[in-house]
Amino acid sequence: MIAYFPHPYPDEILYSLLARFRRHTCERSYKRACRALFAKKDVTASVYFQSHIRQLHQRIKHLFPYSEQDLVHNHTFLPFFTAYTTPEVAQRAYESSLNNRGGALNVLLGTAANSVELPGVLKFCPACLDSDFARYGETYWRRLHQLPGVLGCHEHILPLHESLVAVTQRNRHAFIAATRRNCRVGKDFRLSVYENDPNVFDDIARAYQRIVADEIRTEPHEKRTARYFALLKKKGFIKGRDSVSQEKLFDSFSSYYPSELLEILFSTVDISNDSCWLKAISRKHRKSFSPVRHFLFSQFLNALPDARKKKLPKICVYPKYVPPHQQRKTNREMWLMLQDANSGFSKTQLRKLNPKLYTWLYRHDKQWLSENSPALLQSQGSPGHVNWERRDTEMLKAVRQAVIDIHMEIPLRRVTISRIGKRLGCLANLEHKLDYYPRTKAFLKERLESVENFQVRRIFHIARTEYCAGRRSKDWEIVRLAGLKTPVKPDLEKAVSLALKTYSDGFICREPLLNI
Repeated sequence: MIAYFPHPYPDEILYSLLARFRRHTCERSYKRACRALFAKKDVTASVYFQSHIRQLHQRIKHLFPYSEQDLVHNHTFLPFFTAYTTPEVAQRAYESSLNNRGGALNVLLGTAANSVELPGVLKFCPACLDSDFARYGETYWRRLHQLPGVLGCHEHILPLHESLVAVTQRNRHAFIAATRRNCRVGKDFRLSVYENDPNVFDDIARAYQRIVADEIRTEPHEKRTARYFALLKKKGFIKGRDSVSQEKLFDSFSSYYPSELLEILFSTVDISNDSCWLKAISRKHRKSFSPVRHFLFSQFLNALPDARKKKLPKICVYPKYVPPHQQRKTNREMWLMLQDANSGFSKTQLRKLNPKLYTWLYRHDKQWLSENSPALLQSQGSPGHVNWERRDTEMLKAVRQAVIDIHMEIPLRRVTISRIGKRLGCLANLEHKLDYYPRTKAFLKERLESVENFQVRRIFHIARTEYCAGRRSKDWEIVRLAGLKTPVKPDLEKAVSLALKTYSDGFICREPLLNI
């Protein structure tokens, strides 16, 4: 239990609340502040994915008139990142934030692999800054200001400025409070973009405000896909039964949003790119998308007018036209004569000789045409025989050179079949047809690196680099520079000792390919 905890301000993030606690209690040590708040000193300070919230609530609940759920939903970014996920993912993310699994949130919510980058520094509004000091005697970090794509304060219609506080600090336990010293008004390259069209960014900020207020409910991917498909169909972007007209969609989307806005939101579109996010989000959802892109897509569809209803074709009340008997007889004779004059021709070749005659028979005498046309020619297969031995020789030469090139790269790269295949442009052959290349397969069996083999090669490389630089490193230094997890496996410990002994004796050699 602690004796004091500050009262949260409107839309204040939990990071700011914990920073103000450290500032109010005049605690200069970040670790001692963590121990007072969480009863442990190794809790990582995180702006977007703070963990150990349940442990924090247990220590402040006698001073804090809010529940764990209130703290998460009103003062963290979890409502924003889970707005467009499934209910199962949202519940797992909520439990992770309460417990000590905050590092898993970045992977669980897809932000680690997403191309929409989060802001690198904390932002503030100068008008909010002056208002806070006049009302509270201090300022704080607002949640809405830190979201990607929010360049202006929707309350004062002013551009946001970047503070001097980075989202990721060198000291991972540091909670930095907002002050006049670190919130200085400066010129930012995005301010001109905001000033050109503040209404667009104001709409984004207000939409995000609805998202963090839990007005966007989670739902399964299938349901969201069906809802997007219904909107696409309503707006006229569906051709045929269930195919999306990507050209039309890309043209309309690019016309609706300015290119500068899409670039700032890391959401530019390229129709020639098969992995473009706009193509993926308009199809069946097989992966998660950033809330930024969900907002852009849904805002675009809802703002477009409905496609005009096409007039239905008039129904013909007359009976089906039957050609005269004499014309049918004449055309049949012409088709048979065409076949006699071009014996050995296929049906397709005959059609090219007299397309008009073929079209008439196809439309008015289809059954007779089918019965009195050359039979479909059976495929005889490839006329040539594949020389797999020659291919194997060529593949082996290319693969051997690729392995040499990978070994020469700095920083070091692990020799894998995927890296070799992508480098040579023959990944499918190496993954699915390797049995056709026996010599290449035998070579790869010897030269492909397991994780342990690659770690050993990295150990010897670092030991040699340290020796050439005139440094005599210890075992633990080699382990740290090689990025090995502790405790180190016995085989890797032997490799470290061997590497140090090799270079301490003044003998420089190439890193061996060991089979551990």
